[in-house]
Amino acid sequence: MKVILVVDDNDVDRELIRRFLGSSFETSEAATVEQAYAELSARDIDCIVLDYRLPGTDGLALLEKLPADRPPVVVLTGQGGEQIAVEAMKRGADDYLAKSGLDPGSLRRAIEHAIDKALLRHEVARRDAQIRMMLDQLPATVWTTDTALTVTSLFGSPRGVGPPPAARAVGKPLVETISADGRVVIAAHERALGGEASDYEIDRGGRVLQCRVEPMRGPDGRVTGVLGVAADVTETRKLAEQLRHSQKIEALGRLAGGVAHDFNNILTAIVSYAEVLGASLGPSSELKEDVDGIREAAWRATDLVKQLLAFSRLRPAEHRAVDAGAATRTVVPMLRRLLGETITLDVDASSSWTAAVDDVGFEQLLVNLVVNARDAMPRGGRIRVGVKNKSVREPISAGSRGAIAPGEYVLVSVEDQGIGIAPELIDRIFEPFFTTKDIGKGTGLGLSTVYGIVHQAGGEIVLASELGKGTTFDAYLPRSHVASGRRSRPTTGQASPLAGAALIVEDDRQVRVLVERALRSAGMQVVAAATPREALDWARRNKGPLRLVLTDLVLPEMMGNELAEAIREMHPAAAFLYMSGHVPENVAGRLEGAILEKPFTQQALLAKVADALGATAA
Repeated sequence: MKVILVVDDNDVDRELIRRFLGSSFETSEAATVEQAYAELSARDIDCIVLDYRLPGTDGLALLEKLPADRPPVVVLTGQGGEQIAVEAMKRGADDYLAKSGLDPGSLRRAIEHAIDKALLRHEVARRDAQIRMMLDQLPATVWTTDTALTVTSLFGSPRGVGPPPAARAVGKPLVETISADGRVVIAAHERALGGEASDYEIDRGGRVLQCRVEPMRGPDGRVTGVLGVAADVTETRKLAEQLRHSQKIEALGRLAGGVAHDFNNILTAIVSYAEVLGASLGPSSELKEDVDGIREAAWRATDLVKQLLAFSRLRPAEHRAVDAGAATRTVVPMLRRLLGETITLDVDASSSWTAAVDDVGFEQLLVNLVVNARDAMPRGGRIRVGVKNKSVREPISAGSRGAIAPGEYVLVSVEDQGIGIAPELIDRIFEPFFTTKDIGKGTGLGLSTVYGIVHQAGGEIVLASELGKGTTFDAYLPRSHVASGRRSRPTTGQASPLAGAALIVEDDRQVRVLVERALRSAGMQVVAAATPREALDWARRNKGPLRLVLTDLVLPEMMGNELAEAIREMHPAAAFLYMSGHVPENVAGRLEGAILEKPFTQQALLAKVADALGATAA
């Protein structure tokens, strides 16, 4: 079990943190800097939860004094403020949380993310140490020159490195052994002859070589030549890039989780009110089509939230067998409307295979790629979209992201005649928030969303681009061997009668009112609570039979599953049903009860309640 050191001079805050962590972690406590050092010396600590204010100092001062191999640190403060957060991160904190908004879920997630980042940093450091060990065993290239810069020796294996300077014969002048980067190499060696060590990097066939040259000195201290060492650091750079990418995804994931919770509550209210309004209208009402439009728009917004959560890895993509050709032909009219009159769209949707991909994600993939192509052609042009069957017999390179394995794929290609992408930007084009567009004209999420959709499906995307001639994106989606199927929208209908007492726990007032109204109209006696504290107080006072506890999963004081555990001890016969826009990974495996996904219609609510009550009765 991982050990968390809580450094806080406030006894109440330490007790609260210990309760928030529960049995998931073992905790160790310190009220002062001295006690913290003692705990760190006495045992292995996996993460430090550090208060910003400590007696005689502050947590940031302690953070600076900790050794480089310290555990990851999550800083807490009761003051809040962006300035403190920025300063904490500058001094090496892995995360920052305000005590005013602290809850068990956010604290645990922050600790787990900090530990994960530390492990990744450790992996980067381990790989770096491995490279140094290899250099000690001479798999790198080592060479020497005299004061005239003539190569006097060459050691190590040139395999995979290609010695820079690329000297193949001792005795040649250095200038005759180098080609590209010649000025950089010669200048570094001349500085070494002047007594100054020098570092430089060169590119050899796509491999990054880190080179260092130092002056060689004789017994009298005079410079007698140059010693040079070259190592291939390509893989280390890739790991560092992966860490940076992971941090961006993590930041987006936190934003998406918070937005999704509030936005799904709003969508639940919109869907439910539209359902109630639609039911009150006659079949011939002129407003019926408008109400249906409101409902459909809300479900489309729901799909977008799901895609954002899937991209941020807070929600698994809903993979279905999508008829790629038919789905493409369905979305073509919308694509033409997006392009305008100056751009011609050619579509070849001849694929007869189904793709194992999220169906809404497939449409989003097409839209994002076509919009990206449109923006690359401000003066108009032609866009070609192809959706075809593709059998891959030999691995296809996907650049720095690996390779496409042999197999059967649905190949989605989007080709434009636009301005193209500069070679130095191609490796960054799928990064979240990276954009080549002017300020205000791009979010940097279009292509990164495409990348997330393709990878969630187990596929890969490659691109080819030439400045001034255009760009082609090829998305390889794994073939599915089952019949296609799309998700259906919930419909309205007559609800089955229910009975018994129900306890609703929901912090959003509109959702709470709608759920209470629906259950009352179905025949249940309902008590509604806005906070876990209210719910627990009622559960302690009420000794009568309780048939159902319907609680939001993400609540301000504790998680819904923790509340359910407390109520279950007092009312073991009750059925439990959770409402949530997304289920955090650290909670998903510990839920005892069904989940009602937000947003939902009143019919879907009552059907889920009936199922939960039926399962309990059985």
